[in-house]
Amino acid sequence: MAGDPILDRICQWARGDTRVRLVVLGGSRGRDDPAADSLSDYNVSLFVTGVGSFANDNGWYEQFGPVLVSRHDVIMVNGEEVPVRQVIYEGSLETVDFSVFHVRLAQSLYASHRIPDYVKVGYKVLLDKDTRAYEFKPVSGLGYVPQRPRPAQYAALVNDFWWQTTVAAKHLLREDLFQAKHSLECVVRFTLLNKMLGWGVQIGRDWRCNPGKLGSRVRELLPAERRDLLAQTFAGGEIADNWRALFRACDLFREVALEVAAELGYQYPGELDANVTEYLQAVQAGRICAKDGP
Repeated sequence: MAGDPILDRICQWARGDTRVRLVVLGGSRGRDDPAADSLSDYNVSLFVTGVGSFANDNGWYEQFGPVLVSRHDVIMVNGEEVPVRQVIYEGSLETVDFSVFHVRLAQSLYASHRIPDYVKVGYKVLLDKDTRAYEFKPVSGLGYVPQRPRPAQYAALVNDFWWQTTVAAKHLLREDLFQAKHSLECVVRFTLLNKMLGWGVQIGRDWRCNPGKLGSRVRELLPAERRDLLAQTFAGGEIADNWRALFRACDLFREVALEVAAELGYQYPGELDANVTEYLQAVQAGRICAKDGP
């Protein structure tokens, strides 16, 4: 990608290093996403002949500029360890995420019938010394698009949501803010509500709409009134504010779950919803107290 100083330095280095055979840029920059901005990461995949030499030496990425801070990790891909080096260089806002693959993994990641979601959404080949890229599958842009849930999957998500709201309520009643925040924000909203929203944005889009990794595009895909309601599911450090956020999460989940049920011909468990909502209101009001047994 000519004209980008970071990528120019990486590609110049890669051309001169015989261990590096293929360089691929992924993420929003790799698919020329209009949403990419100065804060967007550089997701750089290096396909090399000797992974160990990159894992045991940091000098290769330090030559691209003074390092402010870096993070080292290892992920498993197709049963093989892939070193990951996340780097922020001095004076930069962007993170450069290097993933170092053995070159034999290129076929399974880009040319097989089961390519991962982060590849499906788009990528750009920056360097291909062995002309491997001609075998790569065309980009579909459908990474992270959820499949239509089966009836049991839909029912399980709805049930889990209403169960987890009771857990959040108990932590709020105790005024245990750490546990309440984890339950409300990580489980109720991020894991469960977010998944239902990802299903909901498919309605009218033929289940071909990419909600983004971890639901990163869900908010922009919602109608304005739902974006406002989603914003109300976020809360600060006051217990009362978190109660409000919990009930707004319930409202939003209910709206979207009902639409998904109608779209797929499923039955929404309205009685469960009503019973748990009444329970949450009673817990908040102090009408249900702890006792020794049922």
